Amino acid sequence: MDEVRDHFDQIADKYDSYKQKNAYYYNYLKQLLIKLIDSKTPVLEIGCGTGEILAAVNPKKGYGIDISSEMIALAKRKYKHLSNLSFTSDAVAKFGNKNIKCIFMVDVVEHVEDLEQMTEDIAQIMNRETTLIITMANPRWEWLLAIAENLGLKMPEGKHIRRSYQQIKAILAKNNLSAIRHDKTLLVPVKIPLISQVANRYFENLLKPFAFIEYMVAVKQEDEVGVKSNQ
Repeated sequence: MDEVRDHFDQIADKYDSYKQKNAYYYNYLKQLLIKLIDSKTPVLEIGCGTGEILAAVNPKKGYGIDISSEMIALAKRKYKHLSNLSFTSDAVAKFGNKNIKCIFMVDVVEHVEDLEQMTEDIAQIMNRETTLIITMANPRWEWLLAIAENLGLKMPEGKHIRRSYQQIKAILAKNNLSAIRHDKTLLVPVKIPLISQVANRYFENLLKPFAFIEYMVAVKQEDEVGVKSNQ
């Protein structure tokens, strides 16, 4: 955990510039989350970075947490004008009394060394109306991501573990959480004139196993809670 924290502290000042370099992907990701999340309820983002995605969701009340104090400091400065957002390095357990209705993690699960403990902590603060959303890069893309990183085209990952959906699903089940939705989307995650738009619109369904973004929505197993109808 210290290694991951140190890595993100070190790249914090360049974090937003890396996101801007890959704006096509991040803008698509924001729109996906806006569709999945009910912004009228309290929302918790785990691994919020500098707060950009939480701000895009624009919840009635949004809490962002991150193990990197440098990231949190940047998020606080960027969004100090937004009273509906707050950022901290507090542990997940601190939010048990906030009546959180949605918890989401974006490109974070691969950086969590003890995912079983993290999932247990998350499950403890979930109630019958809470949804958990996890997004990650499709593990099939790992070799291409490594090349892009070596060429300086994407943010350095640091220490990480690419877990499969089945591995994550099993960990969720151990904590009485059930995935009610699992999908892949965004076949081409970079902007290539004409190619990206055509591929993502017309070929994604045919080649869905290779789409870049993999995501899942989970609830407590005894629940029959749905996600927003405009997905």
